[in-house]
Formats: sequence, structure tokens, C-alpha cells
Amino acid sequence: MNENSLILSGISKSFPIHHGRDMRLILDDISLEIHPGERWGIMGPNGAGKSTLIQIISGSLRADAGTVHRGMTVSWPLAFGGLFRVASRAVIMPASLPGFMGLM
Repeated sequence: MNENSLILSGISKSFPIHHGRDMRLILDDISLEIHPGERWGIMGPNGAGKSTLIQIISGSLRADAGTVHRGMTVSWPLAFGGLFRVASRAVIMPASLPGFMGLM
């Protein structure tokens, strides 16, 4: 583990639906490690958990389970319109992949 990395381990988050009677699982056992200098993109349809994940990473929202190690400065980003739509799940990809070059 790089102490300057951002490390998510086993992150899960649910929200109440139907006036609190049921819960909807938004994030389920998310684990990843982001090292200094890396650029990442998070893609997915509305309601897939993109904003929830960013809020947990920034510390503005607590996960129901799992741990977040913030070995670097993180903050809630300014809103920005979605460029991509992906089937039914959020996709987390390093920005160094060919399709991301120059987009971030």
C-alpha cells in the first residue's frame, strides 16, 4: 500500500426507498486504489452510484461498510454534464485508457 494513495476497500452504500420500508443497494463491495498522478473516470447511467461514490471518496458521505484511506487531498468536484452512457452499471476506469486520452 502506498501511503499517498487513495484506497477504497469493501465500500457499500444503501439508501431507503418507499418511505424507508425498503433499502436500495447503490454500491456493493467497491475496492480500488488510486495512486498520485493517476486520472480516473467514473461512468454509468443515472442512479448507478457515481455521485455517491465521489461523495464517499471526498468524505462528504459515509459508507455503510468498508474503509477509505485518503493519503492524498480529495474534494467534491464541480458538477459536470455526463459525456457517456453505459448499460446498467457504473464503470470505474483509469483515465490512461486510450478512450480517455485528452478528455480529463
